[in-house]
Amino acid sequence: MPFFIKRYILRISTHSLWLLLILVGPVAYLVISALVDRISVSQDISLSEDSFVVVPASSPGKPKMKQLHEIISNPDSFFQDSIVLVELYNDLYPGVTSEQKRRQSLTLEETIKECLYLTIQSKNIVKVNYHGKDRRLGKALVGYYSSRLAQKAIEGRKNTSKHSEMTSKWTGNIELMGGVKIETHRTIWRSNRLKPLLCSLLISTLVILISFAIFEFLLDQSFKSEREASRYLELPILGSLPKLSDISNVIGSKSSG
Repeated sequence: MPFFIKRYILRISTHSLWLLLILVGPVAYLVISALVDRISVSQDISLSEDSFVVVPASSPGKPKMKQLHEIISNPDSFFQDSIVLVELYNDLYPGVTSEQKRRQSLTLEETIKECLYLTIQSKNIVKVNYHGKDRRLGKALVGYYSSRLAQKAIEGRKNTSKHSEMTSKWTGNIELMGGVKIETHRTIWRSNRLKPLLCSLLISTLVILISFAIFEFLLDQSFKSEREASRYLELPILGSLPKLSDISNVIGSKSSG
């Protein structure tokens, strides 16, 4: 076994430049990840943070209202309405079976929770944002929830018009501003790529080391020692000459001494 290990190490040291191929997998992963990177989708809405918005209520027929800044601090109260999710899912994926709808709706709900959020752009402008990998889904979610937020804010203004203590100080028009904006953000490195990068590095290393073993023990049929030559020829060994490089190294070390 020690002899085979020495043969294997010698093969690696002789063809050490092959070790650079280990980097092919990680580099390819980073390049591909950068090419299919994150997508940002956003929509501006003319709306004040103290505006009242109708949100789902526990009792039907009794609308519940929250101010926009409350919704921004807890967006699930607006995004995760079960009735809205069903309606949104039917619009996005028409004609699917009930079982598929049950499984995929959970995925959609998780995507909304992770990728969709609200921000205050300026004093009287709120922005609905999506940050993820699916351009089509992001555009659909931002468009749907932007229209819904504007609609529910208009309803909130109507419901509070009779209650002076609940009326927002801002009286501007509630409307979508411009169209949906889409931006692509490409970058080589993100912190969540560390684990896949290490996995690709491990796989590349194993592939290269296995390739060394295949070339050394399966494809290269030359003699690697006096013992192999003796067994093949069925003759005893009377003597052997060392490598010329070894002799020159010994002579060089003595002369320098």
